[in-house]
Amino acid sequence: MVALLLNADRHLVMVADSRASLPLAYIHEDLWGRWCNFLMAQRDVWWNAARAPEWDAHLAASRNSVAKEAEAAAAAAASANASAADASTSSPVRDSNNECSAAAEAAPTAAPALAAEEVLSAQK
Repeated sequence: MVALLLNADRHLVMVADSRASLPLAYIHEDLWGRWCNFLMAQRDVWWNAARAPEWDAHLAASRNSVAKEAEAAAAAAASANASAADASTSSPVRDSNNECSAAAEAAPTAAPALAAEEVLSAQK
């Protein structure tokens, strides 16, 4: 069965599953010797020097697709962060150029000033 699969696509040996494990990671330790012998017997079929450029091209394409996916994810995250930042800076309380914000900041200092004037007029 393994020979049939690897004859169809020898790159399957490098495909990780949902747990990020490669197929050969599931081989029980007691069978490692038999698997090593089997793979060594097939190395000229699946991993010979004449096929090295094909393997290199496959690995380069895989790396490029992973890099593009990572860039797309980073761009999406940056866009989401920028949208969240825009939403937070457009709030009247946080925008220092907004009249509501300026009035809210001035209100605490204006009230004590009125209180002081009232105290002075009451003393007269």
